[in-house]
This record gives sequence, C-alpha cells and structure tokens, in this order.
Amino acid sequence: MCPVRGERAKQCASLALLTGADGVKHPVTLRAAVAERGPLHGMPVDTPYAIKEWLQPKRYSAHLSGTTYIYDFPELFRQALQTVRRRATAEAST
Repeated sequence: MCPVRGERAKQCASLALLTGADGVKHPVTLRAAVAERGPLHGMPVDTPYAIKEWLQPKRYSAHLSGTTYIYDFPELFRQALQTVRRRATAEAST
C-alpha cells in the first residue's frame, strides 16, 4: 500500500514489482536479514502495516516502561506531519 497519491503513487506502485531475467514482473518481498523471522517475512513490500494484532503486547510492555514502542514512531511521525501541514495551510490561506 503506497502512502502517496497521484503521479508519485504510480512510481511507488512500480517499486513493488521487479522484472526478472525471464522478462516477467515479480513482486518484491521482505526478507529477514537475521535468523529470527518476523511476521512480515516473505510478504510483499506494499503489505499494510499491522496496527494492533501482534504488536499490542509489545506496545503494552513499552507503555508500562513509560516509553513508546519503536514500530509506532512512523505512524506518530505521519500524524504529526499532517498536523503541521494543516496548520501551515490554514495560516497561509489567512
């Protein structure tokens, strides 16, 4: 799932496929670089990020420690960026 829209979305979607030596386009998949394989190992690179299921116990553990689970930072950053953009757009239009 590509996080961008418009022309950039077409470019993003094309990144999920690579043309092999046989001339056929194959999906790009995630591969673990370590022995321990996570739940996204072997999944296409455009697989949506799992928000709740397998992360919830780890999020709760981080919460009890008074911190934020590292996999939540991309989403938190995206939300903060949207807020900043909305404010900047509102200020520019006034």
